[in-house]
Amino acid sequence: MARKVNITALVESREGSPEAKKRTEVILRAMGGEITFDDAAGLLGIHVSLVYRLRDEILEAVIEAMEPLRPGRPRKEPEKSSREIELEEENARLSREADRARVSEELSVTLPHVVKRREELKEKKSRERGRRN
Repeated sequence: MARKVNITALVESREGSPEAKKRTEVILRAMGGEITFDDAAGLLGIHVSLVYRLRDEILEAVIEAMEPLRPGRPRKEPEKSSREIELEEENARLSREADRARVSEELSVTLPHVVKRREELKEKKSRERGRRN
């Protein structure tokens, strides 16, 4: 014959606020059939619909806790050295520059008149700056 679980002792041996422990104990007793859900609502001073919601939250938490885990210790990602971080930043910068150069080249091939006009405007601004100084 199976041994009867003392829910009160089981809940009291855990950490948590007295209110959380009382709610847990009463909901578990209702789930186990010791008391009705209406009785649980009365003991906790809450509406029965909240008792059902708390029951559902308990079930969801238990099911989530029972999900299978990957065997072994979780892989620990090694910390990056300052040199690795520096190289990654440089790599990102160079990739952006390469993308800009690629786009510029594509524009000069597909729309040469736009690129030529842009270069003319740059030269004009450069000459105007030279006159001001």
